[in-house]
Amino acid sequence: MSLELSDEQRALLIEAYRERLQLMPTSTYPLPPTLQTLRLLTERHLLHIPFENLSLHTAPVKSEESIATAPEPAVVLSLDSLMDKLLYRQRGGCCLELNGLFRMLLDALGFPSTRLVPCWVYAGPERGHGGKKFKFRTVPSHFMILVEIPQDSSYLVDVGLGEPPLEPLEYATASINQVQKTCEGMTSRIVWDPRGTWTDGKGLQRTCLLLEWLRGTTWVPRLQWDVHNAPLTLKPPSPTDNIALTRLDNCGPTLESFRYVIGILTSDKSSFARKAIVCRLTRDEKITLSGRTLKVTSPRFTGCTGTDTHELHQTCTQLDTNREVANVLQERFGITLDTQELNLVTSDEFSNTPLWDHL
Repeated sequence: MSLELSDEQRALLIEAYRERLQLMPTSTYPLPPTLQTLRLLTERHLLHIPFENLSLHTAPVKSEESIATAPEPAVVLSLDSLMDKLLYRQRGGCCLELNGLFRMLLDALGFPSTRLVPCWVYAGPERGHGGKKFKFRTVPSHFMILVEIPQDSSYLVDVGLGEPPLEPLEYATASINQVQKTCEGMTSRIVWDPRGTWTDGKGLQRTCLLLEWLRGTTWVPRLQWDVHNAPLTLKPPSPTDNIALTRLDNCGPTLESFRYVIGILTSDKSSFARKAIVCRLTRDEKITLSGRTLKVTSPRFTGCTGTDTHELHQTCTQLDTNREVANVLQERFGITLDTQELNLVTSDEFSNTPLWDHL
């Protein structure tokens, strides 16, 4: 079952995305439903459309007649609103917005099967869970996209995690426990949950997989999901072998079914509500605005330049005024905001906390 988009909506979405990701003209960048296209779109998305929560840290601007403009919704889910925010107004967004609209693009481009995969996010040291026992949030507040490539394999894609892999990760029975290194140097693997099958707080039995990344010499959990929400496929040994893939379908959860996550993100206790964050990724740099601190990490991973001894280099710049913040948003992230719109009072209160330090 395909997503409910009209032919006109599909054409407008593809055209707007092409312009936003700087993939014009069509003759130079054809976008067939292939792994090469999926890799291209994922990297361009993370380069041009930042992960950000500024809608929770802005205030309406008053006009000369002292009539305030309507506040922007903290998180938007409709196609028209997502296109307006992410593609036309050159903004970024949270996982729901970024992955939600990206999945619509993949469907519009003719990828035959995509599915939203609910995920539990690992709660690390920034939330007081720095011990040896890993912990995940109690509800699935994130999702990835599972994409089937005809005559190839299935892949997990994420453009909304903050710092996801810059390329799709293969997702098939044969790829479990296999190390996957993406173009920017991130080293990841998908493994079975060491707990085996377990029962959650609602009495549901779970059999989960974990996405981990290599931090130094330690594998650190990132995401967890129930394999029943993301069926594993069998990858043909070679393109010439006549082995049919286990077909996925589009009958997983809808974007609208994740609306409950908006309440989690906008809660006074959430990281999103407490501290402003903007993050943009390239192969060589991670550029993060956390509160009023601009942090640039380059290279992003040791060994990404071909030598395991190459050290990470990070610079931090403190921004004292809203004007400085607005300038950085424009110059580093392509986001235009009036200084009067920025309301960083809450973010300033949590400036010395470890929230978003992992980015």
